Amino acid sequence: MIRSVLLLFVSVVAIGIAHANEITIVNGSKASIHELYVAPDAATQWGDDRLGDDDLGPGASVTINVKAGSYEVRLVDEKEKECKIEDSFLTSAGTWEITDDAMSHCTGFGVAQADPENNMKNQTILADNAVM
Repeated sequence: MIRSVLLLFVSVVAIGIAHANEITIVNGSKASIHELYVAPDAATQWGDDRLGDDDLGPGASVTINVKAGSYEVRLVDEKEKECKIEDSFLTSAGTWEITDDAMSHCTGFGVAQADPENNMKNQTILADNAVM
């Protein structure tokens, strides 16, 4: 009996692995992504951050394993602003690119915070060049 249960468990795990796709996610945007979550459309929880302690800077990529299907992707930037991309169809092994266009509905996501010291320098330069 125990052998049958163990064999069934191993079979189920093997089937699950066989149907998982290795997807490379490329950050084709200008934003640095600090957290990346991928969940099936019907899921009620996001699960673990797929980046762990790493960041996904512009041009960088990460490879994850997911089963084929329709997913929602949740991105978090350095200021903890979130961007959700819905109905991402991950159906076969390959590459999926996150673009600025895909995140255009996420107001303020990935926008660098202004450097007050740099802004002050710019104001000083403008004041020096002002026409009187």
